[in-house]
Amino acid sequence: MKRRNAIQIAALAAATGAMPMTFAHGNEDHSKKAGPVKKEQKPWGIAGDEKDIKRTVAVSMGDNMRFTP
Repeated sequence: MKRRNAIQIAALAAATGAMPMTFAHGNEDHSKKAGPVKKEQKPWGIAGDEKDIKRTVAVSMGDNMRFTP
């Protein structure tokens, strides 16, 4: 009976987040800006410049999980 209670307590603690958390990359401070972006060709394109923005495209998603431009 004691073993069953211990297992139930451990399961409850894990489900409620009472166990200590482990972070994969540590506790690094991500609040600082990295600086200017280097404009270089990547497989997905080249970084844009905020000053060159001329339009905004609104995209919405419905309850049917479909995107509508």
